Amino acid sequence: MTGKQRRKIILQLATTNGGISVRELTERFQVSRMTIHRDIQMLDRTGQLKRIHGGALPGAPPEQVQGEALCSACHTEVKHHQRYLHRRPDQQQTFYCCASCGLKAQLRQPEPGEYHATDLISGKSVPAENAYFLIRSSAAPCCQPSILTFADELEAANFHSGFGGALGRLPETLAFLRTAQNLRHSS
Repeated sequence: MTGKQRRKIILQLATTNGGISVRELTERFQVSRMTIHRDIQMLDRTGQLKRIHGGALPGAPPEQVQGEALCSACHTEVKHHQRYLHRRPDQQQTFYCCASCGLKAQLRQPEPGEYHATDLISGKSVPAENAYFLIRSSAAPCCQPSILTFADELEAANFHSGFGGALGRLPETLAFLRTAQNLRHSS
């Protein structure tokens, strides 16, 4: 298989699945991690994929990026692999740059609807109640306190062992924010 053929399949897999990991690709193609990293880098340069730690996400259409360019809480750029989203029953969506901003907003003014975190590794959206949160790790790619989200408990534990912090589910993470940030529900 040529590199061009492999990159075409990588692009299809990332688009179909909403993201793909380097591990999955090395197993699928039986090539080195470096080969996959080069493929992803090439697809990233052309805008077809977005490189993230451990994998890649599909490139976002320009209109989607413009619609969610700034965090509703801190007004920094919303990056797909860290975003937190609130989808109200009327299907309107509010985007946050990270779980820290999204969870703080959720505590300050809870609204009906669904809250979704983005898995740091795969970039896939996961309902917040199903996510694993790594709180105050030494990896702080966005706002403080650092809160990273994972869909998989083992990946969260592995990241925790390397970067420290505390692991929790949604209730523990909200309790941490209430205490550490002195946040309360608005009345």
